[in-house]
Amino acid sequence: MNPRTALILAGLALVVGVVGLVIGISAKNGNQSDQDIADATKTQLEQQLGTTATQVQGQVKAQGAKAAETATSIDRQLRTLRTSVDAIQTSINTLNTTTATQTSDIKNLQNQVDKLDTRVSNLEG
Repeated sequence: MNPRTALILAGLALVVGVVGLVIGISAKNGNQSDQDIADATKTQLEQQLGTTATQVQGQVKAQGAKAAETATSIDRQLRTLRTSVDAIQTSINTLNTTTATQTSDIKNLQNQVDKLDTRVSNLEG
């Protein structure tokens, strides 16, 4: 091989080597940039998830407070209803007693009327 051809081949090898080195450095820098982007994306997602979790926690606490308030209200209403039911039951018992007494009084009065009718009939006859 003549020296001129060897020099051209050496120059070409040097150019190919420099191009390979530039491509390698670019790829490394590109990978670093990709890693930076991935890290930034990960951080942003973690922040968003943290914010979402905080919001969900707040909503759960608010719903829990509303549920407790509703349960308290229902308990209060149930106590009022129980008191009303007891009062109504007492009234029913009183009415039953009054009805029984009135039925007995009506029978006694009917018996007295029957006796008076018999006396009147005896006096007329």
